[in-house]
Amino acid sequence: MVAVAKLSELGPEEVRALRGSLSRADFARKIGVTPLTVYRWELPDEAPESRRPRGAVAERLRRALATNEENTLRPPAVALVPSAPPPAGPIISEALDPDDAAHVLPVVDRILAADFARAEDHLMHLLVAGELRGAAGRAMAQAALALCQLLARNDARSAFATLQPALKEADVGLLPPPSELLVRVAASLCFSSPDGRLFDVGRVNAQVARGERLATRDTPPDLVFLLRVGAAAATLYAGGAGHSAAKHARAALEELMDSVSEPVTRLLADELRTHFLMLTGHTALVVRRFEEVADRAAKIGVPIIEARARSFIALRLTDEVAATDKILEVSQKARDIASAARLGPGLHSIFIAKTAGEALLRLARFTEAEQALESGVAAAMQMSWAPLPIVIAFVRLFDYTGRRDRLLRLGEEMQRIPSPIPKALGEFLIAAHAAQESDPSERLGRAELAVEKSDPSPYLLTEVLLYGVGLRLAHADVSEIKLAVRRVQRRLDRYPSATLTAQLKRYLALLACREGKLTEAAPLLEASIATFTLVGDRPEVALGRHWLAKVAYELEEPGSEAKIAESEAELRELGLVPFPSALPFGTFDPTAPASISTASRHLGARAEGVTVALERLSVRGTSPALLRRELATVVSELHPNRGVIIEEIGPQGDARTIEERGDVTQTPPDTWFEFGDGMGGRFRFGLCGTLPDGAYELLSMLGIVTSLSLEVASLRGLAEESSEAPSTESNNAEVPGFVAVSPSMRRLRAEIGRLGKSRATVILQGESGTGKEVIAKAIHDLSQRASGPYITFNCAAVPRDLFEGQLFGYRRGAFTGALSDHPGVIRVAHGGTLFLDEIGELPLELQAKLLRFLENREILPLGEAKSIEVDVRTIAATHQDLQQRVREGRFREDLFYRLQVVPLTIAPLRERPEDIAALARHFVRMLTPSDAETPVLAPDAIARLAQHSWPGNVRELRNVIERTLAFSPLPRVLTASHLRLEMPSLRPR
Repeated sequence: MVAVAKLSELGPEEVRALRGSLSRADFARKIGVTPLTVYRWELPDEAPESRRPRGAVAERLRRALATNEENTLRPPAVALVPSAPPPAGPIISEALDPDDAAHVLPVVDRILAADFARAEDHLMHLLVAGELRGAAGRAMAQAALALCQLLARNDARSAFATLQPALKEADVGLLPPPSELLVRVAASLCFSSPDGRLFDVGRVNAQVARGERLATRDTPPDLVFLLRVGAAAATLYAGGAGHSAAKHARAALEELMDSVSEPVTRLLADELRTHFLMLTGHTALVVRRFEEVADRAAKIGVPIIEARARSFIALRLTDEVAATDKILEVSQKARDIASAARLGPGLHSIFIAKTAGEALLRLARFTEAEQALESGVAAAMQMSWAPLPIVIAFVRLFDYTGRRDRLLRLGEEMQRIPSPIPKALGEFLIAAHAAQESDPSERLGRAELAVEKSDPSPYLLTEVLLYGVGLRLAHADVSEIKLAVRRVQRRLDRYPSATLTAQLKRYLALLACREGKLTEAAPLLEASIATFTLVGDRPEVALGRHWLAKVAYELEEPGSEAKIAESEAELRELGLVPFPSALPFGTFDPTAPASISTASRHLGARAEGVTVALERLSVRGTSPALLRRELATVVSELHPNRGVIIEEIGPQGDARTIEERGDVTQTPPDTWFEFGDGMGGRFRFGLCGTLPDGAYELLSMLGIVTSLSLEVASLRGLAEESSEAPSTESNNAEVPGFVAVSPSMRRLRAEIGRLGKSRATVILQGESGTGKEVIAKAIHDLSQRASGPYITFNCAAVPRDLFEGQLFGYRRGAFTGALSDHPGVIRVAHGGTLFLDEIGELPLELQAKLLRFLENREILPLGEAKSIEVDVRTIAATHQDLQQRVREGRFREDLFYRLQVVPLTIAPLRERPEDIAALARHFVRMLTPSDAETPVLAPDAIARLAQHSWPGNVRELRNVIERTLAFSPLPRVLTASHLRLEMPSLRPR
């Protein structure tokens, strides 16, 4: 019971007690105020927007509270109903006005179809012209406009400003579920954008939780998917990729990825799949997937996804043994896309700057590299975002140019950013600066642990730990260095990088120098130099040569003093300032054998001299093509006076040359060394002429190591063709005209994707109009025969007496009327695909001949005495029950079973209603005249289409849309009244 003393001032608890189980809108209506006012009454006193009841309203509330000792008001007291009408003011709608929904919801479809310009124009017109009747409709339009600003221009701040009024109304419970759900979707994406002023994982999770409570079974999966995209993006941007939050976000997305149907959401699904794949360390496979995403984004017109994908491609190429020119080209392309589309700053801006800076560092163009990296910092500052990917690139720049004092300043700048990862990284950089003077182990260890606990990206953590190894080399205890090395090696095993592996090899060489193991140091340095030479990293090659010359001097190799002088001149020419390391050379035995690298250069080098070559051929993160190229280079260096040939062996034993070194005009190799790639590919290499004495064991070993390295590359996803099991993405390849939302059609699309490399006979079964011909063409287009002919033969459309000649062909004079040769459709389809539509109508007397063709791949045209071999893949289709026709004796049983190699059943449209709306939108986009604006389907039109039984299946649906669009002028919004579902009567008059 409320004490009387409290009646003089009504606090939040009293107001909530009076409201009881009523909604704020109901309670507000009874006492003559707005729901927003009730919301402010219930806020705590310290809240800036809190208010307290005043005047006559406060007096009525006090009386009600005093007379209701239980403070429940169930039902509300009659005294709370005002005797006069509510005060004039805005009317807050409790339900979404149907006309408003018909205006706004179709525009959302346009946004998800990447029709951003027209969607934005339409939404601005609705909001400015005041055509929306209720607050719920206006809120929905604001949310849709925010979505458009996010997806079209990456303008998160403008999107948030647009969304803010609607978000306030949603937070106080003033919006109906359809409007509030769209607001939550837009808010989720706003708060997950990489903008320090907006990014908030907690707010993202709150928006997702509230939005999911509003979703029903009828909610389009594309909207629920967009809602969850925010949670996944937030965990990716905030770190924690290996934690339960990220795993939960990924699992939540995976549930919906195959059910989304709109172009933009499908593109986002594939982009997120690739991001998750990146966390598994499949670098080159990630590059190929991002290339597919970028190409599709360019095709449908989503520049932010294209720019983001291409910037990630450039970023990952820096981890591969990729040419510097290639990295610069991809980075510049991403920059051009962002500039042309006037995209707001984002992660793509930082990655473009990082990759351009890294590439320019490799070319020793330090001034340009610094300008590129600074542009990334400027973009990050504009976003109030930490430029984390750029930091280690700056560290390399400072090391190269002798400005190592900048580490301290950079560390202090990072520590001022209020976020765990940059703070920890700043601590590491400050420790790195101190490490130049003394043993850094303890302080560095604490800083590295702080970075690891902050949970940065796995690639950034690997770079940090690797740099820590280099800092320890001069002063730390050897056991401490080895421990740090093992930590890096474990990370490189999981996230391979050819360049970081090469850097680690150099550090291992310097560690060997400290231990006096100079003959171990030399091959490690040579392997490191070889990788950096492939990459085109001039500074790292020069530094490697500098240390190799010092090792040669310590080993007292002839000419080593000249090599040191040459290396120092090269460093000066590039503008490199080597770290003034106090790294000592350990005690070594001067009577030990000369360095292995020297011995390995002699013709017919012994097997024990191949250490350098093995190191070069076992660099993780190298693609198969580069491994084969490196094999050719290594063999050529070991045998400089001989030509080297590498060939690929085809399935029939045929061979084609893929790599050559030296003079290959000499006598062909008399001995070949075969090796495989773990994916079924076979290769061989050989030295021109007779094999030198003692070379067989060495070259055999190189072949074995190359084979193992290629298999590792295949398993890592670095191969030209993915060796992994067919993924959902690859199975759901883009198929023109194929729209799949329902589970049955998604499974069918996946099966089509998996049939790409098969030549097996396929039979398509389904009612008339279900789309069998579209699917047959898709199977052809996704197969290895896509460049060959695709021939259709309708067995129900050919007169019975012409069947044999049309199908198998004939010679001139074979029968009356055969005035010229006719090849027949089977021969025309040679090298491609033959689609036999309505196979059940094939005459019984021809079925045996067709069976012979399917089994033996040969035909006997009319008038010919000899069979002709043909290479044709057959796809058949029928709407009939072939088993019943077999029982009736109208179809051969042996042909029936021969056709059932790969049976695919297509469900009728009435059994997959989820596809109706997506198909209708697809046909509207496809069939709208080119000179007209594409209309959008209103909710009542979609509901009307869903209620129809569709006896003619997809063909009937297409005809309805085409008939509807045939009458002009076309409305901007197609409502149920515009649909022309009527069919001509089949009854006689």
